[in-house]
Amino acid sequence: MNMLASSVFTAFLALTMAGYLILGKMSLIPLDPHIMLTYAAVLILQGVWAVAIRTMRLTSRLSLIGSVPKGELLKSEREQAFHMLEVSGFRREEGAQEGQIVFARRLRVGLLLEACSYGALVLMLSAGAVKYGYGMNGAVDLSTGAEWTDVSSLNIERGFLSSRSEPALMLRSSSIVSSSGKSLSAIDAEVKEKDSGVTVPVKLSAGEEIRVRGFTLRYLGDSYTAMIKIMRKNHDYMPYPLRVTRGPDATDEWYRGTFPIAEPKTRGVGSFDPAQKVFRVTVYREEREEFRAEFRYGETARVGDFEVYVPAMLHAGRLMVTRHGSRALILAGFVMLAVFCSARFAVRPQYVVFWRRGDQEYFHASGRRLRKLLRQG
Repeated sequence: MNMLASSVFTAFLALTMAGYLILGKMSLIPLDPHIMLTYAAVLILQGVWAVAIRTMRLTSRLSLIGSVPKGELLKSEREQAFHMLEVSGFRREEGAQEGQIVFARRLRVGLLLEACSYGALVLMLSAGAVKYGYGMNGAVDLSTGAEWTDVSSLNIERGFLSSRSEPALMLRSSSIVSSSGKSLSAIDAEVKEKDSGVTVPVKLSAGEEIRVRGFTLRYLGDSYTAMIKIMRKNHDYMPYPLRVTRGPDATDEWYRGTFPIAEPKTRGVGSFDPAQKVFRVTVYREEREEFRAEFRYGETARVGDFEVYVPAMLHAGRLMVTRHGSRALILAGFVMLAVFCSARFAVRPQYVVFWRRGDQEYFHASGRRLRKLLRQG
């Protein structure tokens, strides 16, 4: 029972769980959600058991100390040892096993802090398990138009316990404003609940968010996606998708991005100015610039043997759809765990247990200094 309620056992379980997570993140083994939840469930049950044991010790339903290891023979007089402990700030405690006498200093405070630490651990793990099982996270790119986008049909990361019909939301955008200078991008959109049909108008600037039906919709900003068409000596290469964005710290009006090219050691870099509708495209082969072109949307640029143009372009705003309903509880549990554990290490409770076996007196003391003091008498 003491082993199940010990901090050593908790640390062992937590370390093995962390090791499994690290191996999974390094792609050495696939992470199985059932194994993760099993780890969490065992830790939660162990934490609840540890809280119960410490609570029963504080309320004298169990021995205050628990099982005592093999003690040492007390060479001095018992009354002399009692007096020395009382002078040192120890006090005689109630709730010891029959035949035992316990002197302690800050023992009950230590047990209370341990119970609170395990309670915080249980809170954090329980909230994390709910988030892991039911959380959702995914991006939605909205372009202006009359058609609704069904969020549940998109590629969204879902907890394995969440429903495939969620989130039951429809989105559409009426206008998207590009960022310019220090002005952030903004989007005018509508959110419709699929079951009730209720429509909510939404206007968000980049970085702002709104909560709808337990989901958080956060506007990340706008982007332009262009299909870059490259031809060389009448050889028509496949179009390459270029997605350009403008960061909040940008010092000019250009949106920037990269695009893949189906050639060995070849990559493309592109930028776009929405106000002038001008593209700049640079292609590198083996990190050497192969060609650079600047042209307006709808025009064709000719550079040596190359022809470059953009046949189609889409302006869209990106919304991040998330459901992390337990994030605040996870953070609260983590903060409380850190505070209670730090306080427990600072308190450093001490105790001495005395008992008689035959005509001889034995003792067990926590801490090396305390044992040395009692040996010397």
